[in-house]
Amino acid sequence: DGIHYKRFEGKKFASKLLVEDVFGQDVGTSDSFKQMLDVLEQFISVYRDITFTNTTRGGAKIEGAPYKPLEEIVFDRYEKPISLKETINSNGYDLKKAKGRFEALMVERDKFVDLLDAGIELIGKLRSRIDSGKATDQSIMVELERNYNSMTKNLFFDVLISKLDRSYINIFESSIVEINRESDFTKKYAMVNSKMTTLYALFKKDVNELNKLFLYILEYIKWE
Repeated sequence: DGIHYKRFEGKKFASKLLVEDVFGQDVGTSDSFKQMLDVLEQFISVYRDITFTNTTRGGAKIEGAPYKPLEEIVFDRYEKPISLKETINSNGYDLKKAKGRFEALMVERDKFVDLLDAGIELIGKLRSRIDSGKATDQSIMVELERNYNSMTKNLFFDVLISKLDRSYINIFESSIVEINRESDFTKKYAMVNSKMTTLYALFKKDVNELNKLFLYILEYIKWE
């Protein structure tokens, strides 16, 4: 997924387990992630007729799933234009419907980007309130909540972003309970600012990466 997990080393997982990463170095993890790794390796060992590839830079080594950067896989397999008409028809899919869904997804992507940019602007205003000692006005918090809720109802978010960032989204939404319990407005603002800055930056990164994929699809895939 392109996330450099080694940046967490010495922080969150400092006192936890160490496993080998895709580059042969030690990387910190937690008990739950190690259990997930064990289950995944067992799953891979059962389906030996399927090729599994680990594309996570700096992530844990997965037995049975050799590491290869995602961009290399894409360009190795799809150097030539793809005829979706032949591929989709051979699998019994409706080409017109598939094209329509892709175009709808692009429209929703633009709406998501507008919401994301608006949210980032609100986070900037929140930061200014904190710096100026005016962390008492709840209006920005209400706007941010409305902004986030609107993004989660977006098709682009539902189909792609929510899947890519599922763990981070779960962590963020779990932290809302703790944030709501905080009675000190300054601390509450700071907590929201920290959590949402991290999450929205990740959303922005993913949108930029997905835009490359969309451009590739538009350039190389033949719909007709």
